[in-house]
Amino acid sequence: MSLSRKTPMHRHSRPVEDRVDPADAVYVFERDKGCVAAQTDQGHSCQGQLTIEHVPERGGNALGVRAISDRRHMLSLCLGAQSEYWGERNREVERAWIERLEP
Repeated sequence: MSLSRKTPMHRHSRPVEDRVDPADAVYVFERDKGCVAAQTDQGHSCQGQLTIEHVPERGGNALGVRAISDRRHMLSLCLGAQSEYWGERNREVERAWIERLEP
């Protein structure tokens, strides 16, 4: 019995209109000045590079549907925080962070 796949695994690109604008990503990284988890949770120790976390509106946590890619719905998290689902467990912290910096 073979465990190989018959079809190759490919990561599908997002449609152009759904991609994070590189200028917005730079803005968010500069605005947040590092990993938000490390700045708001003393128990967090950063691991890996910074990534963009999409933060849905309250009541907008539809399974499998990503928040829109604008400055009011994104923040910086390290790969460690992403892999530990820190953002999903701390949505209100994330929303408060964005609301404070993007009135």
